[in-house]
Amino acid sequence: MIPATALRIGNIVHAKDLDGNLKYIRVEEIKRKNGVYVFIDQDGIGYLEKAVKGVELNAEILEKAGFINEYTVEYRIAVDLPNVEFTGSLQVLDNNKVFWIKNFKIQAQYLHQLQNLYWILTGEELKIEL
Repeated sequence: MIPATALRIGNIVHAKDLDGNLKYIRVEEIKRKNGVYVFIDQDGIGYLEKAVKGVELNAEILEKAGFINEYTVEYRIAVDLPNVEFTGSLQVLDNNKVFWIKNFKIQAQYLHQLQNLYWILTGEELKIEL
């Protein structure tokens, strides 16, 4: 389960459908009723907070997000940071869970965390199709 406060519109997560199968959904709306959060997907289908979980980062996900495997254990994507005098790369190390920007270490285990990090840094959505 992902706390609703960790998600934003546009995040991609796994959700269990009525048959118990996991599928990728893009969160298009977040509603709260009687203290329960419901995430609405791109098809207008609602999923309870307890039915939603993060998409684990792995090499395939990173490549679909535009990261390039420059070495055997390191992925990079170029980022231009608005209002900051820095253009460089977001590096991924340590089994795709630790991100480095210059000397700053940021941990992320799930795709929505990476999407949020990218949004904060660039003000743009991370382009990814699953």
